[in-house]
Amino acid sequence: MIANPLEVEFGRGKKTPLRRSGSPVVSYSTQFCGYEVRGRSSPRDTHRKRYLLRPGAIYAEVLLVRLLRDAGWKAVWIDTFRDKIWDDMPSTGREAGLPKSELDLYCRIRRANRWERGGCWDIWAWHEGSMARLFVEAKRKDDEVGVKQVKWFESAKSARVPARQFCIVEWTLNTIDSSARHPRS
Repeated sequence: MIANPLEVEFGRGKKTPLRRSGSPVVSYSTQFCGYEVRGRSSPRDTHRKRYLLRPGAIYAEVLLVRLLRDAGWKAVWIDTFRDKIWDDMPSTGREAGLPKSELDLYCRIRRANRWERGGCWDIWAWHEGSMARLFVEAKRKDDEVGVKQVKWFESAKSARVPARQFCIVEWTLNTIDSSARHPRS
């Protein structure tokens, strides 16, 4: 069995019932070092997220993609709002994609979800040469998994994706002085 890199990084998660579903998912709590921003983080940034994390002024989703990649997994951020797939900061302008086997699964889940793409969990990770996958929803503390994410989760289960492959990373921001920022990446 392939080790879950999130468990290695954040410690043993706790099983909690997914709101509106009742199905248990593993939840990890962590603190990221970063700072709040006003407006855009760079002239080419269209996301207008209110925070950037260290290292390198990145979003939480990109930090998780990098963490999974560093552990030997393939991972992307599914940006359903803009209908894009990223493996790095959007400001790089380079979109990513899914390999055919993962794209086939994505289509099966969308079919079960009445072709709705909204609700797809933030991070799609897979370990090549195995059936190991992780679907990660990154949530700031006090943010909740929405109705669309629950619907996607249920659609994935009906497409035979095990519930154990879904997890939530709940994070808080350990604010640093914005004058000590890393250069933009």
